[in-house]
Amino acid sequence: MKELLVNELTDSNIDLLDAIGLIEKTLLTHHSETAALEGLVAMAKTAIAEQENPLEQAELLLNHVFIEQLFLDHNRAHWPLDSFVIDKGIEGRKLSPTLKAIVMCYVINQCDLTADIIVLPKQAFVRIVCNEVYAIIFDPVTGDSLSVNELEGQLDDLPSDPSNRELKVLSKQHLIIAYLTELKASLIHAKAYKDALMCADVLNGLNRTLLPGDANTLEQNLSNNDRHAVMYDDKLSVDNTLNSVFIDSLSESHKVH
Repeated sequence: MKELLVNELTDSNIDLLDAIGLIEKTLLTHHSETAALEGLVAMAKTAIAEQENPLEQAELLLNHVFIEQLFLDHNRAHWPLDSFVIDKGIEGRKLSPTLKAIVMCYVINQCDLTADIIVLPKQAFVRIVCNEVYAIIFDPVTGDSLSVNELEGQLDDLPSDPSNRELKVLSKQHLIIAYLTELKASLIHAKAYKDALMCADVLNGLNRTLLPGDANTLEQNLSNNDRHAVMYDDKLSVDNTLNSVFIDSLSESHKVH
């Protein structure tokens, strides 16, 4: 199952949201309906229909989604499993960080604006390109936009040549990896250890398919060797947790009552 899922997720023809749907079905035994997402798109289109200026459209859209539709949120240590499911996350107004970035990007692009997901130190942001000189870059969880000074500060922290500080757009595969990494942490927190182990196995498979030069992950541009080490350590941690649970259960079953 793991190999099949990795092959499907790395298929160049698969859409990003379809890839998330495959993960939902495999690891969360859920199939999202499209009504919630398409309903959000329809409301966003209506909100900006009377504006023609892309900058004003973008500002109206963000205000509509985050304020009027109550998608304002805060970063948290642990995300509930429903926040990794497209329709449940939208209906409950609680989406995990990477999934929310993906959903926001989809909604914005469906409204005939141009959006992508960029990586800055420790976090992904959504960027709306309004024209040749102006873009809005915002935190998909909180809805907060970066000021010019905040953006400069983030760029200064990038581990790259200061003379070449081009914003890096996250690829479909990197977004899938980021989504799975967050999901794995939540599965472990929910004590769904077998699903967490499956998640770690899929992450290992996906990381092995990355090209040597394709190293812009959310983990501060880890080298390929470092990334594999991190994923191996994560898998080992899940293995050890599973073994501990198994041993504890054996101990309980052999107790004299």
